[in-house]
Amino acid sequence: MSTKLIDQVAVVTGAGNGIGQRIAMGLAAEGAHICIADADAAGGRKTAREVEKQGRKAIVAEADVSRQEDVQRLIGETMQAFGQIDILINNAGIARYAPFLEYPVEDWKRTLEVNLSGYFFCAQAAARQMIPRRRGKIVNISSVLAATAMPNSVAYATTKGGIAAFTRILALELAPYRINVNAIGPGPILTAMAEKALKEKDRLAREAMIPMGRYGTPEDLIGPAVFLASRDSDYVTGQTVYVDGGFLISGVPRNL
Repeated sequence: MSTKLIDQVAVVTGAGNGIGQRIAMGLAAEGAHICIADADAAGGRKTAREVEKQGRKAIVAEADVSRQEDVQRLIGETMQAFGQIDILINNAGIARYAPFLEYPVEDWKRTLEVNLSGYFFCAQAAARQMIPRRRGKIVNISSVLAATAMPNSVAYATTKGGIAAFTRILALELAPYRINVNAIGPGPILTAMAEKALKEKDRLAREAMIPMGRYGTPEDLIGPAVFLASRDSDYVTGQTVYVDGGFLISGVPRNL
């Protein structure tokens, strides 16, 4: 085990599976104790077991981040268990796809509730615990769709663009408290869910647009997350780090 985050406490939302799970495990490998926040309690418990295998402490907070009362409870449980919060990884999110002219209003509302309001509730509650200690790291998981466009993603892409602005504003307002706020913008990431959902022709079309020649994996996000959560990034704030294998510099296929 490395020691970049030894005995620090991280709240990772959406850590029951996929990207959030791998980031939680990566932070634990660097010495952090973890609050695993997820609407899927069973997935959260699975992540907790992996964290504990690394000799770190873990708690599971079952929570819907779009509900402010759930967020207040998970932050309270973290403070009760550990007495501090050093790191917040804002990761919990949803994606629902449909053409703009046919996009359901309820899907639009729900995506904004989870992907924007959820980030706001978590960041505000965590920052209030960080401010008295005059230190903290907030990392918002964004997307390459904050910087480019893809059909059928109006709600998801809108929230990711919003997260870029949200990150800059928080970085500005929280800098006097020595709280760093940054974002990670993943490119095409082959999670287990994506692997099941993608048709082979769609996967090959996207791979053809990635200069590195492959899809990313959730493990590819661990290094950037550790960097932004650690003292190594103390003079970095308000930035979005794109982890995309060069996807943004190569263009986006129109028909996926």
